[in-house]
Amino acid sequence: MGTARTAVFNWLFARRHGGRFLLRIEDTDRERSRQAFTDSILTGLRWLGLDWDEEMVFQSRCNRDHREAIAALLASGHAYRCYATEAELNALREAQQAARQAPRYDNRHRHLSPQQIAAFQKEGRPAVVRFRIDDTEEILWQDMVRGPMRWRGADLGGDMVIARRAPAHEIGDPLYNLAVVVDDIAMGITHVIRGEDHIANTAKQLLLYNALGAPQALLRPHPAHPEQGGSQALEAGRGHLH
Repeated sequence: MGTARTAVFNWLFARRHGGRFLLRIEDTDRERSRQAFTDSILTGLRWLGLDWDEEMVFQSRCNRDHREAIAALLASGHAYRCYATEAELNALREAQQAARQAPRYDNRHRHLSPQQIAAFQKEGRPAVVRFRIDDTEEILWQDMVRGPMRWRGADLGGDMVIARRAPAHEIGDPLYNLAVVVDDIAMGITHVIRGEDHIANTAKQLLLYNALGAPQALLRPHPAHPEQGGSQALEAGRGHLH
């Protein structure tokens, strides 16, 4: 239901304004991506009579572009490798829960010295790649439905993981927020209509647009369906207007 509603909003908006309706299958999450899910999405869109204007894009086939963007963010200092172990992160979450604090990463590896990095690498620790989000940062944008929006960096949960764990000199699998921004830039997306449950993601993605030096797409939420329990369907396939 969530995918269908989102697609209908995007399709109608594109047709009304003389734009193009583009379809991308966001299949980088290997555990949640199955051909049967893609087939179901396409069957549903065709049953609704929704057509798209260009060849369908599979996000997993753009992996090289995603990794190149992460490498650029590492080189520019907008991102860094974090060697914190899962045990350390679990301990952090438990301490925050005991103190009745909202869960967030404490940015503990943002300013590692060369000696500390060398020591972690000597241990053979893998690393995720995190994107820097300063607590003092203000993220402002004009939402096409809600009007002016304002978020603080401090409300975004600390520095964001943009690549999964991998050996220290490699870049792991790129994650959702990074991948969608890189793909939107490559596809020339100008407008995105999606569920309100993505508003927090919007703030993170706008920071990525800025760090990559790209113009931002205009973002417009639609109310979540009362029976929609999450964003899995929206992440599996999403329509865009260009």
